[in-house]
Amino acid sequence: MARHRVLVVFFSCSGHTEKAPQQIATTLGAAPLRSWFAAHAGALKRVAFLVTSGGKGVDGAVGDMALFAGRKPEATVALSDSDRASGVDSGKIDAFVDASIAHVLPDA
Repeated sequence: MARHRVLVVFFSCSGHTEKAPQQIATTLGAAPLRSWFAAHAGALKRVAFLVTSGGKGVDGAVGDMALFAGRKPEATVALSDSDRASGVDSGKIDAFVDASIAHVLPDA
């Protein structure tokens, strides 16, 4: 896939979240970054959020990210510990990329 101007931002307390944005970044030819919202939130045109959770709190995390980004996300996906354990996460990640990100990128 051709490289595009794509930024993958994530934060992980436990390290579980890191796998998903790395897969997205690899698929899209982007480089994942952890902390970026504060300096660039006003310049964001489109946002989509992926959230991982071992329990509850996904809605709060998405709300916080939307607040930091200054935008409502065009799409979100939540991945649970059981999704990761069963391997379902990979399919959800691919669907998230196809439905929310890949179609807005120009063809190379």
